[in-house]
Amino acid sequence: MTSIATRAPAQPARFIRQRVFALAADLIRSLWRSWQIRERTRELHAMPDEVLKDVGIYRCEIEQIATALVDAEIDPTRRLRGWN
Repeated sequence: MTSIATRAPAQPARFIRQRVFALAADLIRSLWRSWQIRERTRELHAMPDEVLKDVGIYRCEIEQIATALVDAEIDPTRRLRGWN
């Protein structure tokens, strides 16, 4: 008996449309997060060394702290590890 190779049916347009919208939403979220991190970094870099020292921040930690702050704002259930 001869077997006939069949292709899977084409994906419905609705699935493709949903996937495109999901990818676009992910891109927008990523861009928003990056912008927020840049803003927090800029704000922290604008502070004088004395103010940063008072709150216990070194200049070399600013980007890491800005990222942690933005991530905590986006997902409030996430705890800042090592920042008790």
